[in-house]
Amino acid sequence: MSLLLKWKLNSSNPDKRIAAVNELASSGDPEAATLIAEALIRAIDLAKAASKRPANSKRDSVKDIVDNANVQRAAAAALGGLRDPSAVETLLRALNEGSEAYVRFEVTKALGRIKDKRAVAPLLTMLAQRQYSWGLLAGAAAALGELGDAAAVGPLQSLLSRAQARYKDLREREQDASYSPASRQMWQQDLADVSATLKEIPQALQKLAKTSPPQSVPRNAGMASARSAPSESPTATPAGAGMRCARIRGLFRRCPGRHFNVAMRPVA
Repeated sequence: MSLLLKWKLNSSNPDKRIAAVNELASSGDPEAATLIAEALIRAIDLAKAASKRPANSKRDSVKDIVDNANVQRAAAAALGGLRDPSAVETLLRALNEGSEAYVRFEVTKALGRIKDKRAVAPLLTMLAQRQYSWGLLAGAAAALGELGDAAAVGPLQSLLSRAQARYKDLREREQDASYSPASRQMWQQDLADVSATLKEIPQALQKLAKTSPPQSVPRNAGMASARSAPSESPTATPAGAGMRCARIRGLFRRCPGRHFNVAMRPVA
């Protein structure tokens, strides 16, 4: 690795770190996965440190958290592209500690690409917990389909039932006249996220039916559920990208897919 690239990777400028991560990912360097994993951990630690600053700090804590979250997202995407199993432990840490929901969503995609069985249990734990957004759960479901472990069938079917109930509830409130414009937008996004989950789970179950031993997955595991998925999603942000961000200073900010605000730059 060149001295310039090393300098960029350790820069205080998040754009330089993202550029260094992308350059490393395409360099063919045998140490690329290790170096990118280190950059991911550093960005997580920096975001945590920013969140603990006093409220009267001169530095903008929220901006630093978002900047480091963008580095985390770029690093997770790069590690997924490299498909190096040595990065799994770092990605599993990011699955729990990533600063924003869109970081953790990128981590689920990376784990699905690497296809290492160490990711199965943490992803199943995610499915069982209700604090995660539907968009993030859709990412976890897709990753479990790629991992091909029959242990995911039951949890995915349970998640499907939850998603169906939530979709029905949202549709019943479609004409609620009490919605403010902001509430209407949130309703549309929730419906889009649940719709994405309802489409992702049957696909995951069908993949499991193909890759797992015949006796471990019901032959129709993905068929009945596929019929329950909505044929169209409401107008909203791209599938899987309408996830709520992590809580910062008591406020939930929304991440509209690749169309981030100025502080949330998409990864190339």
